[in-house]
This record gives sequence, structure tokens and C-alpha cells, in this order.
Amino acid sequence: LKVDYYYSNLKGQKPLFNYIEIPNFNNSRINVLNEFIVNDSNFEKYRTLSAKQLLKNVEFITLKYDIMTLIQNNYEYELEKLSVVMFDYTDIHVNRMIDIDMNYFIETEKN
Repeated sequence: LKVDYYYSNLKGQKPLFNYIEIPNFNNSRINVLNEFIVNDSNFEKYRTLSAKQLLKNVEFITLKYDIMTLIQNNYEYELEKLSVVMFDYTDIHVNRMIDIDMNYFIETEKN
């Protein structure tokens, strides 16, 4: 239900949905977008925008299961695993759901 809600280009947190807290989630979202702006051809037309400006056209959500694996397995196998997906609303004709590498959200200790 949560994925369908965001896939439909609806935004904002709803009390009905479980939102898993990840430390420094907001900063990590900016890092992800900076990476996408530079390296992803789908975001090439947004290279003049800052990541903060691009945040107006995307939505990041946390899930307690691996939605991409679930979809690929025709909803027959549910792997409980923290995941983050980004919904890209930059194209008015197509909404994209992008699996985000969890390494962006794992804090590394600084020496």
C-alpha cells in the first residue's frame, strides 16, 4: 500500500505507514541525488539544478522489506531487509521507482 501510494505521485508521510528511521537520512538523500545528477543519464537534464532543488521532484521512502526482489519474484517471496527506494517524478508521463544502494545510508566511522 505504501509503495502504491508513492508510485501514484502522492507525497507526504501518512500515519498509516511505517517509516523506519535511518540516521542522517536527509543528508544521505542529498548525496544520492548529487551522485545521480552527475552519473545517471536519466538525470542529465537536471544537472543545472542542485540536489536540494531536485528533491522537489523525488521522494525517498524506507521499507522493511526488499520491494524490488518481491516484485521480481511475482510477490511470492518476501525478504525482510531494510531498503530505500526513490520515486522519481521528474517525467510527467512516467513515474520511476529506483532501488537505492543502502551503502549511501550506512554511516562509516571517522578515524
